[in-house]
Amino acid sequence: MNHITLIQTDKFKDTQVSIRFLGANREPDITRRSLLAYLMLDRFEAYPTKQAVNLKTDDLFALSFDVKVASYGSLHALEYRFTTLSERFSGEAHLVEAIDFAASCIKAPLFTPETLQEAKTNLKAALLRIMDKPSSYALISALRLGGEGEPLANFSQGTPELIDGITLEDLKAFHLQMISEETVYVIGIGQFSSKHHERLIHHFPQRQTTPSPVSPIRIKPIRTMESTKAVKQTALVRLYATSKTNADADYAPVRVMTYLLGQLPNALLFTEIREKRNLCYSIYSSLLHFDGAMMVSTGISADQINTVVELIEQQITRIAEKDYPEELLKSAKALLISNYTGLKDDVLSWMNVEFSAWLNEKPFDLEKICAQIDAVTVTEVAQAARRLVAVSQAVVKGEA
Repeated sequence: MNHITLIQTDKFKDTQVSIRFLGANREPDITRRSLLAYLMLDRFEAYPTKQAVNLKTDDLFALSFDVKVASYGSLHALEYRFTTLSERFSGEAHLVEAIDFAASCIKAPLFTPETLQEAKTNLKAALLRIMDKPSSYALISALRLGGEGEPLANFSQGTPELIDGITLEDLKAFHLQMISEETVYVIGIGQFSSKHHERLIHHFPQRQTTPSPVSPIRIKPIRTMESTKAVKQTALVRLYATSKTNADADYAPVRVMTYLLGQLPNALLFTEIREKRNLCYSIYSSLLHFDGAMMVSTGISADQINTVVELIEQQITRIAEKDYPEELLKSAKALLISNYTGLKDDVLSWMNVEFSAWLNEKPFDLEKICAQIDAVTVTEVAQAARRLVAVSQAVVKGEA
């Protein structure tokens, strides 16, 4: 499939472009990409000071940009995304210049001992904040346990212990490999012409076939972890193998099952555990689409861990045995369809769903997706629930 997608629309006053480089979801590459993301935030060879960057972005009609990393199954991506005023409002043909600016930022960051040290300091601080949060630490631990030996076990933002060992020469070499060898995907939403497409191809040619990101976790005996932090609430995360990924033609029942379980306002988990028994403030389920996994996350009292786990399993069993009101299934499908039909109101969501479709080599077809969801039956949802296998559980107990 074409690695450059430009969606023409006058729905937004801005034009946004996302450029993603895709490599293997493995260490130490993950931590290197994270360091690059921090290093590429505010200084570049052509604009060696923050003031120079600010003057240039102001000149490009308050252009803003961000650099982030994320995992997609077996792939790990560095994304440079920029936003600038649509040319129909600026009255000037500035988008080519904006694309050239983005390309110069991506291709020539300012590699110095000082910028590397600043990136290391910022990444360490960010990882420390994440690990200090009980819910995040429980989530990372559940993925590490349940996905041991697989891409899912790798934390997408990096590994603290690897940071100090990465030298300036290491990062320069990794950056050169990224921009010259890795698969790149570009998506833009806004106002474009053929010259913009040509400019993007000039800067970001396709180099190789993208490997499949699909990496379903293996079913294995459940592994558990428990730790303690000086916090009031206990964080609990259970990870399940679903035996399906978003590359499967019959993935829609898994989506509907997850909404029914823990994404509706009156989902079974929320109703039974929060509303009826007041055992938590929030509880929800979510999918890791390329990894064939589902998570259930909640915050509870330390003395209620076993009770809540039992109730979670009971709700999954209810779905498997079709023991819930028919209206709940209709609500789950209706909300899921509504979320799909409304995603084109949000640029980032629109970009992400187009990107996921591209990764799976399937054009994003909203009408087809909604029809598949609407056609999901109670039996198919029950089958999806029966396939769930718990592979890990992480608990961070509060001691305050």
